[in-house]
Amino acid sequence: MPWEHHQIVVGTYSAREHGSKSEVRVRPLPGQMCPPDMQVQFSRQARTQPKVGTCFRIWVKETDLKGDISFLQSPWQWPYAVVG
Repeated sequence: MPWEHHQIVVGTYSAREHGSKSEVRVRPLPGQMCPPDMQVQFSRQARTQPKVGTCFRIWVKETDLKGDISFLQSPWQWPYAVVG
């Protein structure tokens, strides 16, 4: 999957209980090509507008820009859709 673009569904969750600086984060929903605990970089404005638990269909690419840990990246300019 590295460096290719894929469409997946992610859901928002409260990350404060997991020690994150950001209150709302997104993670892949189970049963897709990537593990549900993989970090996802996604538009802050989009993920904080609806309520926690909202799902989005987004385009992502796998990257390792932060070192040896790969994560999914969906730049804020890329299209997305609210799916639930």
